[in-house]
Amino acid sequence: MKGVKAIKRKDSIIYYNLRESAHKMGKSYQYLYNLVKYSEYLEAQGKERLIPAPVLINNVLHYNEEDIDRIKEIMGTIKRGDMREYNRKKSNTYFRLKEKTERLEYEVKYMEEERKKILSRLFALERELRDKNEDNKRS
Repeated sequence: MKGVKAIKRKDSIIYYNLRESAHKMGKSYQYLYNLVKYSEYLEAQGKERLIPAPVLINNVLHYNEEDIDRIKEIMGTIKRGDMREYNRKKSNTYFRLKEKTERLEYEVKYMEEERKKILSRLFALERELRDKNEDNKRS
């Protein structure tokens, strides 16, 4: 890689951004990025992360040498298809659109219920106002 500016120091430890970390591992940036996202997915499910969490420096994900070595060891244990469920769910356009549709349908249903509540309150207020006007006319 030309002119490596991806190295940062934090607490006297050298950190590499994801692209440089992937290069040091002999893997593609996209592969490492997918491992990071898969680990976040596992963590969100309440399971243990697959790889260590990256350190955020200036809004960029970084790993130190120790983490890179640990990830290399873990990558040797990953079998083809281990991330199948995650990859299918997250990269499948149909799945994403289905989730979005379900969320929108729920929001529409909620808004419709709120609309009905508001209309019933409005009609009740109109009736009260009409009744008061009639009472005022009578008196």
